[in-house]
Amino acid sequence: MIDDRILPVHYCPWCGEKLPQSLRPQWLERLAALGLDEDSPHIPADLKSDTWWKCEGL
Repeated sequence: MIDDRILPVHYCPWCGEKLPQSLRPQWLERLAALGLDEDSPHIPADLKSDTWWKCEGL
């Protein structure tokens, strides 16, 4: 039987370093402020890359 549970990853599988907290809630808030959801084909390019959080110093 295949175990279909999804387990969060807290450490990098290559170097073992602890990973930072997820920025997903902030990303979803920015999309909602634009009247978009995560499946929208109209997501701005900066929200499709690391640009948005790097520019904000997150």
